[in-house]
Amino acid sequence: MAKLGVNIEPVAILRERGRVSEADPVMASMLAELGGADFIVCPLREKFSSITERDAKLLRMMVKIPLELQVELNDQTIGFSLSLAPEKVTLVPGKFPEPQGPRLDVQPHLKELAKAVQDFRSDERLIGIWVEPDLQQIKAVAGLRVDYVKLYLGHIAEKKNLSERADFLEQISSLVLAANKMGLATAIEGGITYSNAAMIGALGKMHEIVVGDSIVARALCVGMEQAVRDMCALVH
Repeated sequence: MAKLGVNIEPVAILRERGRVSEADPVMASMLAELGGADFIVCPLREKFSSITERDAKLLRMMVKIPLELQVELNDQTIGFSLSLAPEKVTLVPGKFPEPQGPRLDVQPHLKELAKAVQDFRSDERLIGIWVEPDLQQIKAVAGLRVDYVKLYLGHIAEKKNLSERADFLEQISSLVLAANKMGLATAIEGGITYSNAAMIGALGKMHEIVVGDSIVARALCVGMEQAVRDMCALVH
């Protein structure tokens, strides 16, 4: 059974762009916890544009379930993340993925990643790296001796018909099994909706599924707690 992580950055983006103070990522995280989320995901970008340092500090204090920080490779976010002592850290090579944006490529960042892994290494902390769904990327991650690999699934939106999507998910299933054989736990994030979550959760030996946009969008109609419960019913 895969665990469900809730990425709360979409709530912070709504607050930032709409200047809506009621869009509170900390409160959203607490409601997600009540809804059955297994952990909360908090992305930390270099300029803290959406999620602020204050948000992250409050999350660390208020949320009782594990906190995963997604961390860009720069001194500012790495130093701040270490001060929070999170249970999990996912390192992001380059920049966070966005539609038509940069690809998550380990190779140009091997030296930086190796240093960050060493900085974050702790018996109580899990460390992973977020990459494109590619076998060579997974092999590179395994060489860095981390605990898990996170596969970016956002490209599923580019698949125009059911056949293309089925082929893509079959590829993901094979990559999950390959990662498991290399001793890596597997997580996926990006492109996951209420219509495909159950199918994705059944792929290979998937350990974790992280969802953000779809849950927050559904929460506009049914509330955050219920939106998370609905996703849990599909993933768990």
